[in-house]
Formats: sequence, structure tokens, C-alpha cells
Amino acid sequence: MTDKTTATNYAASGLTALWGMVTIDHIVAVIGIIIGIATFGVNVYFKRKEDRRQEQLHTKLMEASPNNDCSPK
Repeated sequence: MTDKTTATNYAASGLTALWGMVTIDHIVAVIGIIIGIATFGVNVYFKRKEDRRQEQLHTKLMEASPNNDCSPK
């Protein structure tokens, strides 16, 4: 039992020391990184949707055009 309590005490001390090194600057930096990654993901998602819409429009214009001119009229 003594070995378990000693290990638990060392682990708790180590975690407390690590948590003590974390400042508000570190927390804000991590939040900023998370927001940056989320923004990138959202931009990629909506850019892909826009590309699909443009591709569908192009396909419909090509099918509707008798001489394969894809410029809208």
C-alpha cells in the first residue's frame, strides 16, 4: 500500500508542477491555435462546396450549349 500512495503522491506533485507552469498566455495561445485550425477547416469545407456548385453549373452549361460554348448568355 505504501508504494501506491508514494506513486500517487509523486504523480500528483508532478501534475501540480506542470499545471503551475501553465499561464494565461499558454491557454490563450492554445485557444488561438484551435480557432485557427477550425477556421481553416471551415474554409476548406465551404470552398469544396463552392467548387462542386461551379462544376455542376459548368456541366449544365456545356450540356445546354449547342456548340459547347460554356459562357452564360
